[in-house]
Amino acid sequence: MYVQKAKKSRFEIRLSSQEKQLIGEAAGLSHLDLSNYARHVLVGQAQKDVVETRESFILSNKDRDKFMASLTSYTPNQALKDAAKTYQKTF
Repeated sequence: MYVQKAKKSRFEIRLSSQEKQLIGEAAGLSHLDLSNYARHVLVGQAQKDVVETRESFILSNKDRDKFMASLTSYTPNQALKDAAKTYQKTF
């Protein structure tokens, strides 16, 4: 979650009258003033975009097929079989 710190820099944006009015209405519904609402929405979206970029990747169809095949064609080794037996006995 975003924690508000002392503001040390300024960010300006140009909007049409309609855009400003729409954002102002949304801010009012959120019980925030226009600046705090805009900051809240922008920072939240930026965090989401950064997380999505850092934590996901897109595979080609060929790579996806290889990955899925490796998951379905796996043969467990003896250590894994033993661990599964121990788990079943314990639980």
